[in-house]
Amino acid sequence: MTKRFICETIPEISKSIVLSDTDSHHLQNVLRGTIGDEIEILDGNGTIAESVIIDFRKKSRKSQVICRINRKKIQNPPNPKLNLVIALPKQKVLSQIIRQAAQLGVWRIQPVTTHYSVVNPESFSSSRHRIDVWESSKQSGNPYFPIIEEPVNFENAIKQAEGVGYVGLVMNKTESKNKGSVNLFEGSKRSSAENLIDLWIGPEGGFSDHEHELLDKFNRIPISVGDHILRVETAVVACVSLLTVLFNK
Repeated sequence: MTKRFICETIPEISKSIVLSDTDSHHLQNVLRGTIGDEIEILDGNGTIAESVIIDFRKKSRKSQVICRINRKKIQNPPNPKLNLVIALPKQKVLSQIIRQAAQLGVWRIQPVTTHYSVVNPESFSSSRHRIDVWESSKQSGNPYFPIIEEPVNFENAIKQAEGVGYVGLVMNKTESKNKGSVNLFEGSKRSSAENLIDLWIGPEGGFSDHEHELLDKFNRIPISVGDHILRVETAVVACVSLLTVLFNK
């Protein structure tokens, strides 16, 4: 299993780098890393550095791991880029969603407040969720960390929407026909030239009638992944996975 760590600034090949105190402790005391072990370092902007442990250093009672950069490569960003626009859920649920989104390669996460939102946006902390991104990116190897935006009002978000957009909905066959939901395979063929996709996921109470009107007005296309009502975190994984597979086939 590849051991991955985070450093937002990666030096040139043959230069050395000191891992953070947290990563140094984890590598030395949990993973039992030793001199000569190979690891990967991610910067979150597409760079993957293949590195080797060359030394352990004590500083102020803390161990530091020093590595040498052997090779660097920059991975192409995803095309299309997928933006997740999600009604702001509770803190614990949002952490889970961000971790899953990072694993699935979501480019940007935009929390929004909606008519049926129950969470105060002032409780949101982007710095807290950086850890969620880092941990999931290290596990999955995703070299592009999703951008986590501050919460905004639904109407402001929809007016700034770009590219092609989809709305994850639960609809029976009659509703699907009336609302004009698309077959995902047909939708992906029709929009494969787009380089930006946004996916809108509402709260468990759903979007309000007015919000649905705005989504229709700005040509956000309703899609359905079944007849059952899903939890927000389940809907995110289902819809993101489908769109990712279809638009990258």
